[in-house]
Amino acid sequence: MHSSRFISLQNDIEQLVDTYLRQHPTFLETARVKDAALKGKTDGEVGELLRMYPGVAAIAAHEAAYRLETSGIPIQKLRAREMAEAAHMRTGIDIHPGAVIGEDCFIDHGTGVVIGETTKIGKRDLIFHDVTLGAYGNPEETNPQKLAHRHPEIGDDCTISVGVKILGNVKIGNGAKICPNVLLFGNHLQVGNNVTIGAGAQVGDGNVIADGVIVGPGAVIPKGIGTINVNVKPYTQVSRGKDNELVFGVTVPQGMVAQMESSFVARLGGDKAFGVPHSVA
Repeated sequence: MHSSRFISLQNDIEQLVDTYLRQHPTFLETARVKDAALKGKTDGEVGELLRMYPGVAAIAAHEAAYRLETSGIPIQKLRAREMAEAAHMRTGIDIHPGAVIGEDCFIDHGTGVVIGETTKIGKRDLIFHDVTLGAYGNPEETNPQKLAHRHPEIGDDCTISVGVKILGNVKIGNGAKICPNVLLFGNHLQVGNNVTIGAGAQVGDGNVIADGVIVGPGAVIPKGIGTINVNVKPYTQVSRGKDNELVFGVTVPQGMVAQMESSFVARLGGDKAFGVPHSVA
């Protein structure tokens, strides 16, 4: 990209941020709710601060890039990629112009965020830095149906925390909380509404995490276990027994599990116990 073109696009992004904040008045309140640094500030103060946020610049530029990408005009698709790359260089946030991002998505800090082409993100989602919403599967795949659904699909009002990697067509329901450094991967993985997945947990392909389930920190649910409709304690590995029942193996000393469980439940508000069955959606 020529330097003059780069400078021009950076100026465009400045204008796009102003336009975005003007055309999305509910975004200011969403940002105030999701960012502690904005609480108690007036709309004018919030607006001025948001103009300096890289996440806002990335979203504003993406809105324009997405319109160009979906225009069906080849030269416009090229312009979309130029806009996306200019925003990437400016913010450290890499969003493919084909990704679908819902209203009032808030990217906090944002450095290292990668959002792939067929990703779908719902309304009012909160995404922290170093998050990857990427593909999982065969890079030589040519099936158009599979290519059109190779990235995550995330519901409304979700929190995707620091360092989370969601790879493949993972479907996440509304209100889910994905804690730091979680790994979710596969093209047949479903996470239900209001699920909490604790820090460092891993969930593989071919599983369904039922609505409201809590997966504790460091838990491992390998590929193909199936439906999980009970809470999973911290630092346990899930398997199937000889009668196809769920088996929970402890991966650290039992005393540490009890301590970590107590701490995790306390952070959730102390009102949810592990091991309580949940209805399957």
